[in-house]
Amino acid sequence: MCLINFKEMYSAWLQCKRGKGKSPQAQYYEVNLLDNLFATLDDLRQQRWYPKNPICFVIHYPKSREVYAAQFSYRVVHHWLVPQLEQCYQGYFITDVYSNLKGKGTHSAVKRLQKFMRSLSDQHPQVYFLQLDIANFFNGIDKPILFQLLQRRLKQQVRKGIISTEKAHYLRLLSTMLIPMSGRKFHNISS
Repeated sequence: MCLINFKEMYSAWLQCKRGKGKSPQAQYYEVNLLDNLFATLDDLRQQRWYPKNPICFVIHYPKSREVYAAQFSYRVVHHWLVPQLEQCYQGYFITDVYSNLKGKGTHSAVKRLQKFMRSLSDQHPQVYFLQLDIANFFNGIDKPILFQLLQRRLKQQVRKGIISTEKAHYLRLLSTMLIPMSGRKFHNISS
């Protein structure tokens, strides 16, 4: 059984709500906040929690692309799980990783990039920079391989005593999150 408490779940909801509090999904979730949090808590404890299908929509700026957004209830669980797993990866990533790490958001990444660009421009009179985007990067991630990497890292951390054996239960939760997206039904809000 997963040892999760209400305080952690409530804190995850507060984090998730930050910046999204006016969205219809966030407001709908908040109307029955206690019921939603306790239901999620119970499902996580009983290891029967599964993510709901993402919402699919198309954005057109700066270019057209499909977006698969996790439902609000799924994001609450994500905000709970990430801090639980953070200690497994502390000191593991290079300095210039800027996603899902405390104090390393988009603004930090932009400041660091600007520092590199200024440094190079000062040293070399003619410098060129290339901005690119990898098409469908997240959709192209091989979920079974990602799960194997997460599984290996968690098991190493349990063996080293860095995390408790209880945290090994997160593997089941991670496996439900990494179900390949093919064959899943999506809620489409663009039609």
